[in-house]
Amino acid sequence: MLRIFLILIALLVISPQFKAADFKTALEITLKKEGGYAKGSKSHGEYYSGISRRHHPKWEGWKIVDSIKADLGIKSKKKCSKKIIYALDRKLAEIDTVKGLTEKFYKEEFWDRLALDDEDNQDRANRVFNTAVRRGVKTVKQVYNVETEQDSI
Repeated sequence: MLRIFLILIALLVISPQFKAADFKTALEITLKKEGGYAKGSKSHGEYYSGISRRHHPKWEGWKIVDSIKADLGIKSKKKCSKKIIYALDRKLAEIDTVKGLTEKFYKEEFWDRLALDDEDNQDRANRVFNTAVRRGVKTVKQVYNVETEQDSI
């Protein structure tokens, strides 16, 4: 009996434990590439931390972005100087609510939809997540052969 107990303890110590990939690690890497506030051409539109107003107009953070823009006297249709964009970006970066909404957006729209909490390889999770943000969840499912619970139902 003691022998079996010692074998079980040894297996627990030696065998690798499952460690889920960390969302915040992947998000930090992706947001370094996505940046803060950006206003592109008419066809590309407005972005905050990579979130496109054109593709995600209902993101709750846009209300805060618009409020800060109004405080700074930024008109939505006019071009802004780099100095004003920098001021807007700096103010938005200081608001914890915007950080939280950004994090929530990326977690729900990408991380959770790809079930990356089930991934034990952080590097793979980082690549899959970043590709999903840049190319879309559908593309990632094809390229990385990712299957989620929704796919198997």
